[in-house]
Amino acid sequence: MLKKTINSNWLKTPVKIAVSGIALYFVFTKIPFAGVWEQIKDVNLAIILVAGLFFMLSKVVAAYRLLTYFKSINVKLDPISNLKLYLLGMFYNLFLPGGIGGDGYKVYLLKKQGYKNTKRLIGSVLVDRLSGMHALFCLLVIMFLISHISMSYKYALVLLIPVSYVVYYLFIKLLFPYLKSITHTTFLYSLGVQSLQLITAFLLLWALGQHTQLSGYLFLFLCSSVVATLPLTIGGIGGREFTVYIGAELLDFNNDIAIAVSLYFYIITAIVSFTGIYFMLTPFAKQFRANKQVLAPISQA
Repeated sequence: MLKKTINSNWLKTPVKIAVSGIALYFVFTKIPFAGVWEQIKDVNLAIILVAGLFFMLSKVVAAYRLLTYFKSINVKLDPISNLKLYLLGMFYNLFLPGGIGGDGYKVYLLKKQGYKNTKRLIGSVLVDRLSGMHALFCLLVIMFLISHISMSYKYALVLLIPVSYVVYYLFIKLLFPYLKSITHTTFLYSLGVQSLQLITAFLLLWALGQHTQLSGYLFLFLCSSVVATLPLTIGGIGGREFTVYIGAELLDFNNDIAIAVSLYFYIITAIVSFTGIYFMLTPFAKQFRANKQVLAPISQA
C-alpha cells in the first residue's frame, strides 16, 4: 500500500513542476522582470535578516504545535529531536517533493521507532496542517476587514471566525476525538505561527520601501499563503506569484512590490528548509531508519 502511494506521488511531481513553471511563465510575461529586480536589488538587507528570524521563530512554534499533537497520542519526542524532525520534513517537502513527502516521512520514521498506530500518526500530522489552515483563514478575514477593500456588508464577515471555529472543533471531535482536548491550545499555537509569518511579510514590505496600503498587501500575502498550501505546485512557487499578480491587478496595487515580497518569502522558506539536509545526512535520520532507539520508549495509545 505504501509503495503504491509513493509511486502515485512520484507521478504527481512532474505535474506540480509543470504547474509551477506555467504560473511563473504567465506572471513574468505579463510584467517586466526588470521592475521586480529593481525592487529586489534595492532592498534593506538588515530588515530582511530580521524578517528571516521571525520566519524561523514561526517554524519553532509550528514544531512545538506538532509536538503537542504527538504527545497527545503518546509519542515521546523531546523538543530538540522534534524540531530536527520538523526541519527534516520541511526539507523533504520543498526539495524532494516526490515520494511520501515530509509528513509521510515523519510518520515513516516514527513507525521505525516502534509506534504502531499509523492511523493516529497520520491523523496527528493531518490535523496539525488543518489547524494551521484554519488559523490562516481567521487572519485572512481579519486582514480583509481592516483593509481599504470595499464590499457590501463587509464587516458581517467577522461572523465567519466563530462559525468556522465551531465547525473546525466539531470536525475534530467527530473524526479525531483523541485530539479534541488540545484543540483550543493548538489553535492558539497556529495563530502564533501565522501571525509571525504575517510579521515576516510586513517586514519584507518595509524592507522594500512599501509603507502605504500595508493591510491590502498583507491580505494578498495571506491569499497567496492559502494557495501555497494546496498540493498544486512545488513548495508554493509559482502559485504564490500568480495569486499576488492577479490580486494586485484587481486591487490596483504595485505588482513589482507584491511579487518581490512573494519571491523573498520563498527564498527565506527555502533557506530555512535547506537546514533539514543536515539532519538527513547526519546519524539522526540514519538511527531512525535503522530502528535504533532515538526516542524514549513509546507506549501505545
